[in-house]
Amino acid sequence: MKNLLFSLNLFEGFNMKKYLVFLIMTSTLLFTFVGCKKTTTEPDAVDQYPQKITDAWAAYSLGNYDTAKNLFLDAKSLDASKGDAYMGLGWCYLKSDSVSLSLSNFSTAYDKGLCNADLNSGYAFSLNAGKQYQLSNSYAEIVLVIKPNWVFTYQTTLNKNDLLLLKAQNFYQLGDFANSLSYVKMLNISFLADVSTAAGRSALADEIERLKNII
Repeated sequence: MKNLLFSLNLFEGFNMKKYLVFLIMTSTLLFTFVGCKKTTTEPDAVDQYPQKITDAWAAYSLGNYDTAKNLFLDAKSLDASKGDAYMGLGWCYLKSDSVSLSLSNFSTAYDKGLCNADLNSGYAFSLNAGKQYQLSNSYAEIVLVIKPNWVFTYQTTLNKNDLLLLKAQNFYQLGDFANSLSYVKMLNISFLADVSTAAGRSALADEIERLKNII
């Protein structure tokens, strides 16, 4: 009788061990499955970044600059190693007259390896707003050389004529009235002024302001 009880206890113990092993293996497989499923259904930062940039520029194109700025900030938080978000932020801050932030973000975009006509143009406009007229001219000229018919990708009302006018403004502020006049005449060939006189320089300034309102 004792031998029989001992055998039953041994059998039950053996089954209990097998049952525990089964539970452990089942739990492990379930955990692995759930973990794999989560990984394959949730996009990582690399996948989200380009969509954030696309959405941000779409908002910018519609004039929703605050929305665009927040989306660019989201993109930057996902991947701070790329220049696209910084260029977008540069344009957004330029729209809100935050000149120092605009310049900072354009500069960072360069540091991240980005260099295109839209970035150089944005930098030129920001430098003008920051009263760095000579440097502004340099970046505007880069665009006019590498892309003479430049049109801003994300707001097509901004184009090469705005850069020509920007250079006219910069030269005027630098006291180079002859060069300022030459760029004004690229936009209005019929304009005449004797910039060696105070009256001529005043007329040139008025024409620059007039062109700002119609270009």
